[in-house]
Amino acid sequence: MFKLANIILVFALILLFAAGCSEQNNPTGSTAPAKKEGVPSESVVIPSDASLDSAKIFLTVSMTSSEAVSIHRITADWNEMEVTWNSFNGSYDNNSEASFTPESYGQIGVDITPLAEAWFYGSAVNYGIVLRKEASVSQYRSCEYGELSARPRLELYTSTQSGAETFVIQETGAGEVVDAFIGGNFPTGNNGAAPMLMVGNSFGFEQQSLIRFNFAVEEAQEELAAIGDRVWEDLDSDGIQDAGEPGIADVRIDLYGCDGNMIEGALTDAEGYYLFDSLSLGEYYLVFHAPGDYLISLPDQGSDDADSDAEPSTGETVCFILDSAGSFTGWDAGFYLPAIDVDNGCTHGMHYWKRQCHFRRARLNSSEIDSYLPLWLGTEGGRRSIDVNDSRDARKIFFLALFWRSSNGIIRLYPQLLAAKLNIAAGADDEAVADAILEADQFLAEHGFLSWYRLSRDERKQLIIWRNLFRSFNNGKIGPGSCAEDQGGIDIEIGSNR
Repeated sequence: MFKLANIILVFALILLFAAGCSEQNNPTGSTAPAKKEGVPSESVVIPSDASLDSAKIFLTVSMTSSEAVSIHRITADWNEMEVTWNSFNGSYDNNSEASFTPESYGQIGVDITPLAEAWFYGSAVNYGIVLRKEASVSQYRSCEYGELSARPRLELYTSTQSGAETFVIQETGAGEVVDAFIGGNFPTGNNGAAPMLMVGNSFGFEQQSLIRFNFAVEEAQEELAAIGDRVWEDLDSDGIQDAGEPGIADVRIDLYGCDGNMIEGALTDAEGYYLFDSLSLGEYYLVFHAPGDYLISLPDQGSDDADSDAEPSTGETVCFILDSAGSFTGWDAGFYLPAIDVDNGCTHGMHYWKRQCHFRRARLNSSEIDSYLPLWLGTEGGRRSIDVNDSRDARKIFFLALFWRSSNGIIRLYPQLLAAKLNIAAGADDEAVADAILEADQFLAEHGFLSWYRLSRDERKQLIIWRNLFRSFNNGKIGPGSCAEDQGGIDIEIGSNR
């Protein structure tokens, strides 16, 4: 009776082995069963804010064994419907990730948290797992099995911003799982469409089962920030933005990382605003470049962000940290024109004096230029002489060339002569130009700017000589020297030949 029982057991194993082999690619060309009936699969996507707490795989045991099955990480890609013993070629890590013993029928769960963490956080590519055992045979339902709940599944237990959440990867339409078993007895055969997975050793040939649970973790969107605000003319030089103080256009601001590497530059718009956007989180500082004769206001003079933030000597802000996404528009810089220096006897270029009588600035600081007025262009009381009585009159002279033909030499002479007289009134030594001023005044007393068209060639040439002499004086090429080091002795006129 005992011998009969053994014969029946051996015969059953032979039938089972034959059934497994019948699913392989074989010469008879038998048709594989329909694969994965049900709703089409959709990949499980896990939000980027999730963190993995633990992970388990669940298998349904259909043939038991008292010997342990080891789980190994697969190290190369494979195709469910093409993989064979030969093509797989032992592509797995020899170190076991976990093990279990299929002692009873039904579902069994195995913790594979360390391996799932490697997939989840990207330290290992998810090529799946291979099931191995040294002897005997155990069998499991595959993802082609008709009963959906019996198919292999992976459960990922995570923590998200909204709380704990479990993600289930199973071939039921809500996930994608691929599996196959391969054997050394048929090294070129494929069992990707079989409804079962075999693991173990049958008559000296090893059977291995491959399973891959496909899922994706969303890539975290890089948090970006923006830096900016405004450059303004600080008319009262107090370092605080006051109502009515205008923005300054075309001021250059450079953005640096705190490692000293420049990142990009920008120019202010017509209202003085600028913005650096799409910045990665990190440490930065700004450098504001003062235009022309402007100086940078003292920083941090106010109690809020509406004050100047740049160091006057360098134009640099402090190094600051962007540690969250958003727009940080509190980085301002105030610029002001310095008060006229009446003590050192140096000279300013014509454009400096033109800025001093800008109509907004003139209303606030009129004493800085009005204290040197009135002045006459031409002898006092002359028939064609012009009385420059206040900063508004001076502004008209300096801007006159913008509205008339640039070839009119008298119009070109007026602003340079006025600037020379303002410099002298502010304390500059007039020795280099005193005689020329006297001669020019006598001429202008009898000739208004419309007279230009009736002048002789020699008279026009003389006007140009006076203009160039006064410009050289104002720019510091002759006389006591220029007050502004960055002026370089050059004051460019619109339409002039310098």
